[in-house]
Amino acid sequence: MALPIATVAELAHAVARVEAGDAAARADAEGLLARLRAAWPGLDPEERDDLGGAVPLLKARLDAPPRGMGAPPRPPALDDALAALGVRELRPGQDRAAVAALCGRDALVVMATGSGKSLCYQLPALLLPGVTLVVSPLIALMRDQVLGLRERGVCAVALNSSQTEEEHRAARDEIVSGRARIVYAAPERLRMAGFVGLLAGRGVALAAIDEAHCASEWGHDFRPDYRDIAPLLVPLAPRAVMALTATATARVQDDVVRRLALRRPAVVATGADRPNIAFDVIDVGGGTGLENRKRGVVARLVAECGDRPAIVYMRTRKGCETLADHLAALGVAARPYHAQRPDRRQVQDGFAAGTVRVVCATNAFGMGVDVPDIGLVAHHSLPESVEAYSQEAGRAGRDGRPARAVLLYAQSDIPGLRRRVAEAEITVGQVEARLRALAAAGDAAGDVEVPAGALDDRGLVEGALATRIGA
Repeated sequence: MALPIATVAELAHAVARVEAGDAAARADAEGLLARLRAAWPGLDPEERDDLGGAVPLLKARLDAPPRGMGAPPRPPALDDALAALGVRELRPGQDRAAVAALCGRDALVVMATGSGKSLCYQLPALLLPGVTLVVSPLIALMRDQVLGLRERGVCAVALNSSQTEEEHRAARDEIVSGRARIVYAAPERLRMAGFVGLLAGRGVALAAIDEAHCASEWGHDFRPDYRDIAPLLVPLAPRAVMALTATATARVQDDVVRRLALRRPAVVATGADRPNIAFDVIDVGGGTGLENRKRGVVARLVAECGDRPAIVYMRTRKGCETLADHLAALGVAARPYHAQRPDRRQVQDGFAAGTVRVVCATNAFGMGVDVPDIGLVAHHSLPESVEAYSQEAGRAGRDGRPARAVLLYAQSDIPGLRRRVAEAEITVGQVEARLRALAAAGDAAGDVEVPAGALDDRGLVEGALATRIGA
């Protein structure tokens, strides 16, 4: 039996009406609760776990005193909400994640890149009263998501540092008026009292933390700003928090749950399998002429891809420039992309628009890439982790068509990769040495002064401590 998501959506809305003081909604809510209990025997174990953890939350809200916030607007029917998002039916895992959000239960969602993670919070956002906050690490990702939703008639806004004053004011007006259903923001904005007050005035039904692996120090893309999200969400009192990521080992999942203070979360992990992507490894040998052979293989792969977009991941900025020039000389619309290029946004926009067919990029070209018909993702050399490879390769074939992920293997890549991994590791001895340095640097009360921002970078920390203790 399919999880009764339509019934759960109706129940969540009925409970919200009761909380707002609508006494007539209580009979609707109690009837829907009875319907879910009757469905219990036909559910599979995962579905029972979802409802077993979520229904009591709704029952407790139903029994609590009314909040007197005014009756929320009637949400669309489930089919209408799916149609607004351009979806005919939910993929595996999306239903469980949506039900958790509708019931006010926290969730950890681990789904492969291209599997539809964003729908897990976008669908509840249309069905729940209040606003859904999406914490996202990249402005480009926010821009693409907002544009896509607004093209479908869903009122979504973003607040970020790239906006003009007029754009910022328009976004605020849509939040205050109640038109905005989804608000995108970077984690740093949660530190702004004005922003928190703006959202609190609407009532936050769901806080979705995208790219949640960034909260884990064991993740492949840890960001210190994500570490502080949990306490910053407290004033917003979201009904539920949903953490979403494409790649997270068991260790990273546990760390994300702890860092984001998720409460008995429903864990929705659908695996990393993408059946429409063919994964290949090509041994390009070694010795003299290696780089020329790699360029030749990449050119052949791009040609075999036809006119579909392609990404070639490179290790160095110079390599990006050289390979893009080589492909351009062959008549391919190729452009380089790395952190030092001033035209990064133009390259990404061109790739999305189809005027740039191949991007030769470092891993800086990552989160926020939302081009559904990528036919090829090639790795010019070995990536630094399985998680990074899974996420980067997963950008191929999001439209469901057959696509390729090709890794060029050379034995000579391994020593440099091992060196970089070793340099990135912090040993127990290094941690103990830092703690001893901190203890020695403390004043009589044990306080240690470290410059603002220093803890975000290992080198700055070492420099700050060395200066402080006179080393």
